[in-house]
Amino acid sequence: MEKRYEIFLFILFLTLNACSASQMLSQQKMTQTHKHPIIKLEKNIKNIYQVIEVSQGDLACYVDLLDLSTQKQTTFPASFDWCETGRLQQGQTYIIDFEEIEITDCVSIEPCDATRKVISLKQASVYKSN
Repeated sequence: MEKRYEIFLFILFLTLNACSASQMLSQQKMTQTHKHPIIKLEKNIKNIYQVIEVSQGDLACYVDLLDLSTQKQTTFPASFDWCETGRLQQGQTYIIDFEEIEITDCVSIEPCDATRKVISLKQASVYKSN
């Protein structure tokens, strides 16, 4: 009987922690959506994004963008030159064009010929609202 009670308490503990983690994640998502300034967009301009973060990765430079028309955040791999200091400013809004590129798709440090096609940043110009 005591063993069942211990198992019950353990399952209850896991359930409560999972609920708590879920609540924390939903609160974090709500906070993330509210921390970005709202920018009034012109209807005829597309591909307007706010830079959330630019980070150097092993296979590419990774750029986290917030699509201001949908409020959806997406990470795009890009060539390493996008990680150069000053090329993209965090919090700045840009009109961005994309292209399909091939990046190395190796999971180890050993050289390989594996590549994959991804949508990447092609060009970015600062968006200035009227």
